[in-house]
Amino acid sequence: MTLAIPKRLLKPTSLVVFIKNTWVLFFVTINAWAQPPNLVINPGVNLKTPSVTYQTTVPLGMLTLSGAIKRTLTSNPQLASYTFRQQALDGDLKSAQLDPQRSVSIELENVLGTGERTGIKGAELTLALSSVLELGGKKAARSALVSQKRLLLTAQKQTQSLDLLAEVTRRYIDALSSEQRINVLKEAEELARYTLQAAAKRVTAGATPEVEQLRAQSALAKARMQLLNAQRERHTRYYALSILWGETTPSFSELAGNIFTLGNSENFDNLYQQAVNNPAIAVFSAQERLQQAQLRLTKTQAQPDLTWSVGVRYDNASDDSALMAGISMPLFGAARSLGEYQSLQAQQAQVNVEKKAALLTLSNQLYQLVQARESAVLRVITLQKSIIPPLQEALQQVGQAYEQGRYSYLEWVTTRQELIDAKSALISAARDALTLAADIEQLTGTPLISPTHSSAAL
Repeated sequence: MTLAIPKRLLKPTSLVVFIKNTWVLFFVTINAWAQPPNLVINPGVNLKTPSVTYQTTVPLGMLTLSGAIKRTLTSNPQLASYTFRQQALDGDLKSAQLDPQRSVSIELENVLGTGERTGIKGAELTLALSSVLELGGKKAARSALVSQKRLLLTAQKQTQSLDLLAEVTRRYIDALSSEQRINVLKEAEELARYTLQAAAKRVTAGATPEVEQLRAQSALAKARMQLLNAQRERHTRYYALSILWGETTPSFSELAGNIFTLGNSENFDNLYQQAVNNPAIAVFSAQERLQQAQLRLTKTQAQPDLTWSVGVRYDNASDDSALMAGISMPLFGAARSLGEYQSLQAQQAQVNVEKKAALLTLSNQLYQLVQARESAVLRVITLQKSIIPPLQEALQQVGQAYEQGRYSYLEWVTTRQELIDAKSALISAARDALTLAADIEQLTGTPLISPTHSSAAL
């Protein structure tokens, strides 16, 4: 009897999102390999890694990581809100660049009196134009403040974008891992079916008690149940991925990628130097510049403005007219803004302290991620090279020996379960390594996955 283990087709993809100066470099690459859709394995022969080929086109219904990221950046509601916030700041900038408003006033005096001022005989009519003359560069300070708000909004959008990119990558990895788990459970189901057939033959031949056949039937039902649950979990992962771009019904049926392409390891010091330029830290720098702009505006507001007026006055009694002009300035304006100035200074110092604390937290978080990733990579390598191959060989030998009556059913099932558990552990370790790599890329913007890294088969 032969055992068919289907393998899904995968393709290599890569994504480069480049943002320079006020934008941030974010590079995500996931490389994948195409494997034969059906690999026929005879339990009596040695299992070997299948050959590797490349897919040059994306099959219909297959989603790549770059495609998922593009959809998210285009349609995610959280990013869409920044467009309206930017438009609001554009309006604030127009208002900040306006000159003080001019006013026209008309004043009528000495009317409806008595004696010589009966009616409008002694009326005096004044027509005047007035405005405020801003001193100290208030207009430029207002414009600079709005400009710093725009830069802060840009840094916040960059941070939100990187968070979303990392979340897309993590959910993509989870969905890809669920597909790999389905492959392993399909293999487990096939092994359970083969075990049931072998046990039934021995029961028919009278070489083993019927209880072994019953246990094999139960094991096959359990394997089918686990496979069905894994398929439901895959749909849940697909939904969690597609919801990031507002799609409640996934429009894809397969993912491109290989979770066993783990990429390269980077030195912690190098990664930390990259992390210092993280948009989350850039937000603190933008906040510092915003506080400085607010301080400059407060200083200019402490300098009093001049209110001027000019006009003409007409005296109806004498039928004379004359020009008039006036100027006024508030007193003790600097003292009134002293409290606000002190408050802004304290806020600026607070932002500086928070930035230093964030750098320390970032350093610790990055170090923990690097160490955890190295541990996950070590688990993957150990499982691939030292644990799974001996278990595959042991399963073949035990299966042959069971058919010949030299091993018990329990030994065969135990060995089979150990192999399935090891392959499941391999998937979990690879998923952890890639997820941690995505977390590190979120902090540093440095890609850890090499496009030329070779893949490994289950």
